[in-house]
Amino acid sequence: MSNRISSISEQVKHIQNAGPLPEPDILQDGAEKYFESIIRARPRDSWHDLDVTHAAHLANDFLDAEQLRQEIADQGTVLENGGREYQNPRCKILETTMRRIYATCRYLKVNPSEQLGRISNLNRRSQREREFLEDFKKIYEGEDGDLLAKPPWMDED
Repeated sequence: MSNRISSISEQVKHIQNAGPLPEPDILQDGAEKYFESIIRARPRDSWHDLDVTHAAHLANDFLDAEQLRQEIADQGTVLENGGREYQNPRCKILETTMRRIYATCRYLKVNPSEQLGRISNLNRRSQREREFLEDFKKIYEGEDGDLLAKPPWMDED
C-alpha cells in the first residue's frame, strides 16, 4: 500500500484529517483523554457533528464508569445498613453505564471488530504475526546473533 497522494482532492482530505476536531461543550473535565481515543478510532472526515456529540457522551460515560469502579472498589460490592446486607447500588448503575457504552460504540462503529475485521480474519492475522516473530527471532540465533541489539520485548522469554 502506497502513502503517495496523487490528486488535489486527496491532498485536501489529508490536510482535513490532520486537524483535530473541536471538543463539544458537553465534555466533562477529565473525559478529554477518552474523547481523543474515540475520535482517533475513525478517519477524521467520517465524523459528522452529531457523531462528535455522541462521541462526547461516550467519553463522559467512560469517565463515569471509571469513577463508579473506583467508588465500588472503595466501598465494596456489598453494603450493610442496620445489620442488613444489600448490593451496592453503584453496581447496577455501572452495569447500565457499561451497556450504554457498548451500544454507543456499536452505533459510532468504534468497536474493535469495525477496525480490525472479523475475528476469523484476526486469528489468521495473528498466526501470520506469530510466524513473522518466529522468523524475526531466528535472526538473533547462531554465532552472528550477538552482533545485533535485541529489542526489549525479546528479553522477556
